[in-house]
Amino acid sequence: MNSRKLIWGSFLILIGLILVVHNFNLLPITINWGKVASLWPLLLIMIGLSSLSKNTSMNPWIFNGIAAIVISIFFYQIIEIGEGNTSHSFSWSDSSDLDSADLKTQKFNIPLEEGVTNAHLTFEGGAAEFILKDTTSNLIDAITQTRKGDYVLEKVRTDSVDDIKMKLNSNQIKINNGNIENQVEVKLNPNLKWSFDFEIGAGAIDFDFSKYIVNKISLDAGAASVNMKLSDKASNTDVDINAGASSVTLRVPKSARCRVQMDAVLSSEDLTGFTKKTDGYYESDNYNGKGNLINITVDAGMSSVTIERY
Repeated sequence: MNSRKLIWGSFLILIGLILVVHNFNLLPITINWGKVASLWPLLLIMIGLSSLSKNTSMNPWIFNGIAAIVISIFFYQIIEIGEGNTSHSFSWSDSSDLDSADLKTQKFNIPLEEGVTNAHLTFEGGAAEFILKDTTSNLIDAITQTRKGDYVLEKVRTDSVDDIKMKLNSNQIKINNGNIENQVEVKLNPNLKWSFDFEIGAGAIDFDFSKYIVNKISLDAGAASVNMKLSDKASNTDVDINAGASSVTLRVPKSARCRVQMDAVLSSEDLTGFTKKTDGYYESDNYNGKGNLINITVDAGMSSVTIERY
């Protein structure tokens, strides 16, 4: 049996067994959800090891040994023996335990300066529900809600380019009834050429880029629900997605030509309106025609990836 499949399969079986034992109180163990949230980068290590073992002559015993160490660290950190309650930065609580008055709202508005033609938005959110749908005549408008920490919005201009950075100065996560309480709703100016860098550990992402001129999108997500509607307004758009354990849905305009490079370990793939050319490489039915070109690269671990035309 392939060593990569053996390790990933064992990892998933262990997670399933622990969740069953925990949910049905079969043994006096608890799961430290705070450490689960903070240890998600270990998934990236596993995915990287898996990629190395697949694309190089790496000795499988080396991969198995390192992977076993990583898995051991993960389970050692998240499992607690006994019934004692501990306080963690990640909390999954009923609404009765939380006071909505504790939510802090911030509003940001940056006007558009004369001479700006391009903008680059970097977002480091840790864990958040991130929404991008509507437009504004300003450079950027944003409304955030947090229970822990504050968002900081900075802008630096170089010639005709505005470089914007938005960051949460806390790594704490709050969840209420299954919903992440850190929320960010952003509006951007549609007349500029945009590029994006998103680093989101966990969360829900709803990006509607259809009204924007988008040159580049780079998304690094740990465990997230990702929904992106892409645009055909730029002559060339590059989309680079690195997802650990996520649900990823991309909607590509039918008017645009599109090619997809997919490296998905233990992930489900659904590409409607695309033809598979080689292993991990797909082209839209109109790829050899004329029009805008969208290049999509997906590197996913235990994820569900759907790419469809609209």
